[in-house]
Amino acid sequence: MNDVLVLVGHGSSDGESEDVVRHHAARIQELGIFSHVYTCSLHSMLAIKEILQNIKCNRVFVVPMFIAHGRHTKETIPKAFGIKEGRSTINGAEIIYCEPIGYNDKITDIILEQVAEKKD
Repeated sequence: MNDVLVLVGHGSSDGESEDVVRHHAARIQELGIFSHVYTCSLHSMLAIKEILQNIKCNRVFVVPMFIAHGRHTKETIPKAFGIKEGRSTINGAEIIYCEPIGYNDKITDIILEQVAEKKD
C-alpha cells in the first residue's frame, strides 16, 4: 500500500465545505486503502502541491469533490498539480486525476434516500 489520495473541495467562507471533505477523508483513511489521505480546497492547493513533492509513494490519486466538470476541475486543479491529460509525475510519483464525483450512479441512490427520509 503505497498510494496516496487527495480530495479537493471547493472551499467556503464558513469552513463547512472543508468539514465535509475532511469527513470523507477520515472515513477513507480508516479503511486502510491509502497510506495517507489529504484534503485541500481551491484556496490551499499550492500548499498541498508542496507537500506532495516530499511524499514518497508510487501513485497519488486526486479526486475533485465537485458534482460536475467546470473551470476549476478542467483548469484550476490540474494546473495546480501540474497534471496534463489526466496524469503527470511529481518526485517519481504518478499523479492520477480522477473524474468529479457527480456522475457516479450512487449519487442517484443518495438523492432517493434523502427524499425517502423526508417522506416518513
